Amino acid sequence: MGEATLAVASTELLERFYRDLLYELGEFAHRRTATAVGAAVVAKRVAVAYGIEAANRLPLPRLFRAEREEATDETWRLSQ
Repeated sequence: MGEATLAVASTELLERFYRDLLYELGEFAHRRTATAVGAAVVAKRVAVAYGIEAANRLPLPRLFRAEREEATDETWRLSQ
């Protein structure tokens, strides 16, 4: 496979990945409980499906315990 053909194939694969990622994020965003951390989970799932090794190796971002508790408290206050 020539360099030009390889470049085109790589570009097409990246475009397909990006299109699938945006679709999955769009579906996720319609959930009432969607969060940024949840969006990272969606992105990782799509990346794993495309065979991106770093997606298996690298951990997802996580909130610190205090941030999680603050978010939970804020959600509770808003629901009152």
